[in-house]
Amino acid sequence: MKLVNADWMLDIAIDENVPAILVLENSEAMAEIVEDLYNLCLNGEGNSVLSDGLKALSFEKSAELIINPFAIDFNSKKIQSRLYGELLEATELYVEERAELQTRIIDYLDKLSYHVPYEMITNEMDLDLLKMFKAFDVRLDPQCNTLLERLVEYIKVQARLLNRKLVIFVSIFSYLDAEAVHKLIEICEYHKLGIVFIENREPVFQAGSRTYIIDKDKCVIIK
Repeated sequence: MKLVNADWMLDIAIDENVPAILVLENSEAMAEIVEDLYNLCLNGEGNSVLSDGLKALSFEKSAELIINPFAIDFNSKKIQSRLYGELLEATELYVEERAELQTRIIDYLDKLSYHVPYEMITNEMDLDLLKMFKAFDVRLDPQCNTLLERLVEYIKVQARLLNRKLVIFVSIFSYLDAEAVHKLIEICEYHKLGIVFIENREPVFQAGSRTYIIDKDKCVIIK
């Protein structure tokens, strides 16, 4: 894959096994590039281009941008929608159980109807599983004790549930040490995800990575 921003003359090669580090020493570059990526992930509008060979990829579908690691949401609308979709597919394996559940619900409602002075029709009810999932507040609830654990679980969800191709971290070296960052890289490699770290200064950790720098004078340096 490639991440290209013509305005800042960036052409970043993204490999599943080689993390890319983008160092934006120039504050204007940091603000413009991060905002551009944010808008692309939010609504598809921006100047940067993500591609795989000759094929342009949708940022909204292919990339996850993590600016604030403490605000990652395991129950976003996209995640909930995909989760419910997978659960609905799984219900096809339990047709008899679904029919039994519907019968029991109808029976329960019939019993309740004896206690109110109104006529109630329940025998034509079609069980809406999607509404049931929402009524029971079915959602992901990872049990994590550290920021690293939450990020690892979040990456797994992005890869498995949303089929992401790229994860972009902004200033993650401010929160994690080199060992923790290595763990993130390992998880991304396992799930065949590209990874880009955006920092405002060159981190000490550089092993096995490609580094792209926009210095304070707006010059592009590749290491």
